[in-house]
Amino acid sequence: TVFVGSDIVELSSETAGSTIYYTMGNNPDDPTKSSTEYDPDNGIEVTSSTTIKAIAYVGDVASAVSTASYTGVQPLSTMDAIYDASATTGTYYVTMNNWVVSGVSGNQAFVTAETKGFIIYNSSHGLAVGNVLSGTVRAALTRYKGAAEFTDLTSSTSGLTIATGGSVEPQAVTINALGGVNTGAVILVNNVTYDGTNLIDANNNAIIS
Repeated sequence: TVFVGSDIVELSSETAGSTIYYTMGNNPDDPTKSSTEYDPDNGIEVTSSTTIKAIAYVGDVASAVSTASYTGVQPLSTMDAIYDASATTGTYYVTMNNWVVSGVSGNQAFVTAETKGFIIYNSSHGLAVGNVLSGTVRAALTRYKGAAEFTDLTSSTSGLTIATGGSVEPQAVTINALGGVNTGAVILVNNVTYDGTNLIDANNNAIIS
């Protein structure tokens, strides 16, 4: 069983009146009556990968030992962690906390948290500018042209909740600093004009084409 962050494991026995004992760890011993007694009111909290072995007793009569393994996954929860992980293409768990869709262009949606962000590339992403994303999701991540990019994340992805009305405060940057701006950031550029092809600075130089 795979869980994200933490989980509560519940044990039960088909035999009425039985008491359950358990051990847990990387390679736990078989449980006996001397092991920890299971508390059905609270269950067993697991916060990292572990194995649980359990046994049920009625008087001195014991059941067979049952064994189950639990694999803990810590989700990516910052833009830096997402970017670092994107160097290795794979499927990751991600926890979003009021991250804003700051731009949409065709198959691409740009998601921003503070001054950093990532791209969602999917023809069916279903997102709009101002959407606010929260929740823990499982999605495919890669790095494309230097940016972190999710390729199967959409508005209907399990675990994702979407609110509206989000906005991102633009960060003012110079033209020379544009190359260091993180993908997904919202920027403010002053004193430029657009001639239909290029951005032109105050000295009539084409700065972006």
